[in-house]
Amino acid sequence: MALEWLAYAAMGMGTALQITGYDQAARAEKIKQDEIARQSRDNKLAIQLQAERDATARSKAYSDFLKNSSAITGYNRRGADRSLMAIQEAAKQKTTDELKAIQVQSLFSMGRAERRAQFAQFEGEQAMQLSVLQSFSAISDLGMKAYNVSNTG
Repeated sequence: MALEWLAYAAMGMGTALQITGYDQAARAEKIKQDEIARQSRDNKLAIQLQAERDATARSKAYSDFLKNSSAITGYNRRGADRSLMAIQEAAKQKTTDELKAIQVQSLFSMGRAERRAQFAQFEGEQAMQLSVLQSFSAISDLGMKAYNVSNTG
């Protein structure tokens, strides 16, 4: 009878260690995935800021072009010059297209970063849930081992 209780104690201790190991591994994975999510969200903000800087720089370049071309027009007294107006209109269209491209690329990249963050959080949660399932499995295994010990005695 004493050996039987010793076997139960050993199995119980082994199961407790197994459950602790599952829990620690899951917590470590969750911490890792939370950090990946944080970094992805930081990247998302960096992408947004870079897009804003790019758009501002492009808009400034267009404004500078208009100022310079207008100054040249006034100096040359050619305010009604259709070729200059066509050049300015083409520059306006090019600037509009570039600003749209900057916005689309930014939105695409920010969306990708956000999806990566959400996926990392999901992976962390899955690791925690797996730990619970593994713990139940270890407890069930303990019950089966205890049953086998009690039937052999």
